[in-house]
Amino acid sequence: MRTAKMILFLPLLFLALMATEAPGYYFGGLDDYAAGVPSQEDKLPFMSSGREVLYSGTVADIEPDSRSILIRSRVSGFFGPELVGIPVQMNNTGTVNICYRDTGECEIAGTEGWDTISSIPRETLLNADIVVVGYAEDQSRLITITTDSKPA
Repeated sequence: MRTAKMILFLPLLFLALMATEAPGYYFGGLDDYAAGVPSQEDKLPFMSSGREVLYSGTVADIEPDSRSILIRSRVSGFFGPELVGIPVQMNNTGTVNICYRDTGECEIAGTEGWDTISSIPRETLLNADIVVVGYAEDQSRLITITTDSKPA
C-alpha cells in the first residue's frame, strides 16, 4: 500500500516542480566545484548555458609561474556568502576585453589570452572586476576585465 502511494506521489511531485519554472543550475565540472564555484545566483540557467564555465569576481593575484589568475569570488556558504580564491589557469587562445568605468569605454586588449593579460599593467589588474566565460573542453576563454580608469 505504501509503495503504491509513493508511485502515485512521485509523478505528481515532478509535475508540480516543472510547473514552478524553477531554473536548473549547472556546475562547470568537478575541478570548478572543488576550487569553489560562484554562487547559484551568479550562474545562468542550465537551458541557456550549454556547457559553459563561468567565473566572476575581483582579481586578487596574478601568478605568472602557473599562468593563472586568482579570482576572489563570493560563493554561498553554510552561514551565508563567503569569499573564496579561485585559481583560473589561462593559455594563449583567450580573447581579453578591458572596460573602464570612468569613460564607459570597452576595447579588445588582445586575442592571445595569457600573453595579453601579462601585458596589462599589474596595477590595472589588481582589484579589477573580472568575468571569465569558456568551455570545460578547451582552455579558450572570453575574459572581460573592468577597471576604474584607463591608465595614462
